[in-house]
Amino acid sequence: PLPNVSVTKTSAPDSGADVQAGDEVVYTLTFTNSGETAGDVDFTDDLTGVLDDAALTGSPVSSDPALVPTSGEDGVIRVTGSLEAGQTVTVAYTVTVNPDGERGDNQLGNVVAKTDNPDPRCEDAGVSCTDHPAGELDDWKTADPASGTTLRPGDQVTYTLHFENIGNAPVEFARDDVLDAVLDDADVTVQPVASSDSLDVTEIVDGRFTVTGMLEPGEIATVSYTVTIRPDGERGDDRLGNFLVHEGEEPPEECAPADDERADCTVNHVSDVDVAKTSDPESGTEVNPGDEIEYTLTFANRSVNPDAAAVEVDYTDHMADVLDDADLIGSPVVSNDYLTATVEGDTIRITGAIPTGEVTSVTYTVTVKDYEDQGDRALANVVAITGEEPVCAPESPLCTSHEVPEPPTADLPRTGGFVPIAVIVLALLTVAGGAALVASGRSFKAMAQDFEDATADDLL
Repeated sequence: PLPNVSVTKTSAPDSGADVQAGDEVVYTLTFTNSGETAGDVDFTDDLTGVLDDAALTGSPVSSDPALVPTSGEDGVIRVTGSLEAGQTVTVAYTVTVNPDGERGDNQLGNVVAKTDNPDPRCEDAGVSCTDHPAGELDDWKTADPASGTTLRPGDQVTYTLHFENIGNAPVEFARDDVLDAVLDDADVTVQPVASSDSLDVTEIVDGRFTVTGMLEPGEIATVSYTVTIRPDGERGDDRLGNFLVHEGEEPPEECAPADDERADCTVNHVSDVDVAKTSDPESGTEVNPGDEIEYTLTFANRSVNPDAAAVEVDYTDHMADVLDDADLIGSPVVSNDYLTATVEGDTIRITGAIPTGEVTSVTYTVTVKDYEDQGDRALANVVAITGEEPVCAPESPLCTSHEVPEPPTADLPRTGGFVPIAVIVLALLTVAGGAALVASGRSFKAMAQDFEDATADDLL
């Protein structure tokens, strides 16, 4: 008589079911000996395709001491022991799906097989698998004009909420747009409208509204609305702060997104002073070691009232992501006496007051360090109101960026120019040796003349 030990893997919810952030999946391994004598058990459950998307929150538990599972903390659960003829034992454990933005491929794939199987495949005999696709919502917020742009009375701002399912299963969601810090300075002149029937939008109540819906994998939908800045004397703090949060959540005190490209907040200020940042070479240009970049901050008072008081200015230019890759040359130069610019560590603080119709510029220059002395090789720079988090939103006039390309490696082919002397000597020996074999009657002097007449490209 022989043993016949087999394993099957099941899950709750069933394999193939969709899961989302926070869902639990309970896996059960069922070991059965259908043979006529006792049989050894040595199986491994590979969790690596699960634990990139979920956390092990319930340790493996065996229904009988006959089988002992490992902890699974190393990404695998190995089950060993022995089963009597006709005996069945289960091992169960639980995982919890990680939050959106903290997962891998959004596919919880799991396979159990005999430990000595080096490459188990789900279709093979003796191998058992489960699979759960996960939906993932990526949401962000933009403004037109861009976040950071200075606004004036009567200007309009269009806000757009973006929702994209970047996962592998449908995703349901509910998000609140909190705009009470906008409504003290502006009025909603175009109500929120969804781009797709997949979304439902509530009315604005107490400075917020809710967006709910379901998106299929790869689907994108938006909600847009417009506000108009109130006249002077009818506004609050002249700071339009706007936040996209989970339903019912309170917004943070500051707009400090982790991902500037897809920020969940926007901030615009109402002021007669328009602020912009430019660079030479222009933002987006690649730079190399030794190159100079000239940055210019421009402060323009757009008021047309000659009797208006000069507008106070207090901005900070944040250079930390520049100075890890470049050195500041000298001190900033200010174009007139309205403002002063002071270097404070890795920032430049600009203060003062600008009269009606006047423009002040602040200029400074950096030199790109040698490649091996650089930090992240991305010179990113942003100016913001002093005390506020610097945010570089897409299309923002307040920031610049320059990347340093990787230098060519030494083994890349040359197309001309300087050739190292060792290469020339090697080429000379090759030419001379080849010539000696082909035409031993020619003199060395003649071959030397051939070499003298040859170009570096001929030799290479």
